[in-house]
Parts: sequence; structure tokens; C-alpha cells
Amino acid sequence: MAKVDIRIYGPLKSACEQSVGQAEIDALIIRLGIMVGPYDPTGRFDYWVRRMAAEGRFLALGDGGGLLQIIDVRDLAEWIITMVEERTAGIYNAVEPIKPLTFREFIETGVRELGALVQPT
Repeated sequence: MAKVDIRIYGPLKSACEQSVGQAEIDALIIRLGIMVGPYDPTGRFDYWVRRMAAEGRFLALGDGGGLLQIIDVRDLAEWIITMVEERTAGIYNAVEPIKPLTFREFIETGVRELGALVQPT
């Protein structure tokens, strides 16, 4: 089995959704934001938490205006089990039911709440 990396994940997921749609079957399709929680191999979220908890300056990319929609994998798993048990079909965006954060808000909140001695640049 070939390894799926970030370059082809999106196009493959889209192709799978299209195939399910063409099959005209009842299906549950779940679209994720940023999934976080224990054992996350990507480091997409915990990298920033560790960096904000450290000391010194760090590079925070972009202008900070990009939006983040985060969901804890444990909440997601509970919700998916409920949806499957109820035989729910459809397409759902699985993100926390709160207003999305900008990357700037995420960094500022993290630095403040961690009492960190860092300076985002």
C-alpha cells in the first residue's frame, strides 16, 4: 500500500467523495478542520503549543489572518459513533461549534494563557 502524504491527501479525499456521490448510496461524509488530541503524528497543533510554552522569539508565519477550526479527536470520535448508530447520512463539516480563530488570536491566546516568555515575530 502506498503512503499518502499531504500533497495527495486532499485530491484523494475529494475523489473518494465524488465516487461515493456517483454511487448514489446513503453515506456519511465527514470533512475535518484541524484534528487535535493524543497520539497526533502530524505535529500541526502541538508544535505551536510547545513553541508558545518556550522562551525567546519564534517565527509566526503570515499576517495572522488565516482561520483555524479545531476539533478534539475524542469529541469527534464520540460524535461519529452517534452518527453511525443513528444511521445518519450526509456531508458534515466536523469542527467545534465556536467561531473560528484567526492564527493571530490562537498565538496571542496561547502566549497569554501559558504565561509564556516568548515573542512571536
